[in-house]
Amino acid sequence: MKAKALLAIAALIGVAAPAVATGGYSCATIRGAPLRLAIVTAHGVAPVVAQVRLTEGGRTLSSAAPGAQLLIAQSWIDSRELKLDLTDPAFQRYEARLRARITGRLTAAGSIARNGVTRPIRCTIEQ
Repeated sequence: MKAKALLAIAALIGVAAPAVATGGYSCATIRGAPLRLAIVTAHGVAPVVAQVRLTEGGRTLSSAAPGAQLLIAQSWIDSRELKLDLTDPAFQRYEARLRARITGRLTAAGSIARNGVTRPIRCTIEQ
């Protein structure tokens, strides 16, 4: 009986997933109609956008399941820039396209395009 328990424990240890730290970005437009992005990132081998929430005009769209209203079509994060393309759930139209340069240890600045309008945006990096 002990041998079976030890084998079961060894098997569980073998399939345990590594810990993944999270962080993210909190972004807001600096001119025009207020728009906010809350971006959750996961850090493993490379940073990846795990979830996004877009708030504009009292309406919030999220990539969180179930019932996600946004899909993360593409993302790019490195030490110099953050790029993010969000689409509707059917990949039929862009909901938003973020392009930002890392400007300091905890800041980024760039633009966000939504509904045919491009506005300046600033982001704070949350670690």
